[in-house]
Amino acid sequence: MCEVCQAFSDQAMAAGEMPQSVVIPSNSPVDSLFSGTQRTDTNISVHFAGLGQGPTVFENTPSEGWTAYERARVEAALTAISNVANVTFTVTSNPDADFQLIKSAAAFNSPNSLGYFYLPNGTGRSPGVFNSDGIGWTNDGLREGGTGYATVVHELLHGLGLGHTHDGINVMDGVTQPFNDFGRNNLNQGIYSTMSYNSGLNGTDNANRGAEAGPMALDIAALQAIYGANMSHATGQDVNALATTNSDGAASISIWEAGLRTLRLIYAKQRSSTKRVAVVLYQAPTT
Repeated sequence: MCEVCQAFSDQAMAAGEMPQSVVIPSNSPVDSLFSGTQRTDTNISVHFAGLGQGPTVFENTPSEGWTAYERARVEAALTAISNVANVTFTVTSNPDADFQLIKSAAAFNSPNSLGYFYLPNGTGRSPGVFNSDGIGWTNDGLREGGTGYATVVHELLHGLGLGHTHDGINVMDGVTQPFNDFGRNNLNQGIYSTMSYNSGLNGTDNANRGAEAGPMALDIAALQAIYGANMSHATGQDVNALATTNSDGAASISIWEAGLRTLRLIYAKQRSSTKRVAVVLYQAPTT
């Protein structure tokens, strides 16, 4: 058993043997996600900066504006976050919003730079800038499983105070560099945290499939430690369908079900689907 989770069988779940709470002691891998900052409000307003908006309100980067499709994909990512944490997001036309979202290729020097988001400061504003020429910023890449969608989730989580697994005040155990360094028990990868730079399973996603489709198990635990859990989401006996092929749209997904209070980690591999049940039972390393 790894230091992060203990696998339970479906039979154990049916028998009601799931733990009913998540406890995060010191020295857990979740510690690497805490940036030391957070929002002090939980009803967060969101503004999509229109064409040319800025720089007086939005840092120093004018926005290119957002298409209806791009806005819908960002709103889907916001919903994925609010499904697991006790936060709500309200889109507003008021440019003086909590989250100010800017789309701008001019802010970046390379398609490998995908975006950035200011960490929160209480109830202050947090601009987030996304590279419209970045890898995965296409209609397909902005679907669940694409690099563009994973980038949106990653940056929004920065806005809520989550940091990277490889830097900041607490680096994940065993990690010394951002890419291709998976750390202790290979936890520094997207199937456990979308804040890792090793997206998907073993960093093998491509622009249109295999990446994270929302906060992953460690991210959910961190969000719930800061803001509390959304205890009204998925309170019944929900059935979650798995992708059966490694085609565009196949994604890594961690599902929070308030009815069972468990985290289920689901991902699709080449020509097969595998389900893992990840129940967050944190304990300090024994070696």
